[in-house]
Amino acid sequence: MDMIERVAKAMADEQGSNWSALNANGPGSGLRNMYLRLASVAIKAMKDPTFDMLVAGKAANAGPRSSLHGYIYEAMIEAAMKESA
Repeated sequence: MDMIERVAKAMADEQGSNWSALNANGPGSGLRNMYLRLASVAIKAMKDPTFDMLVAGKAANAGPRSSLHGYIYEAMIEAAMKESA
């Protein structure tokens, strides 16, 4: 499952939709496609990090875990999540 589909599934789950039942070519395909479009838009909106995300990424790139891109990425996403809290 690619990232767009993972985000779309999370959106569907949050709304109480059964992602597995939203078949690509059957009933529910319109709703599935809507979630995929929304997920794509959401991910594109994150393409340009906020200042707080950049600060978190820089902080994560220091110390014993520096250069671990997954760690830096997670720190930046966590910073983005705090912005909306």
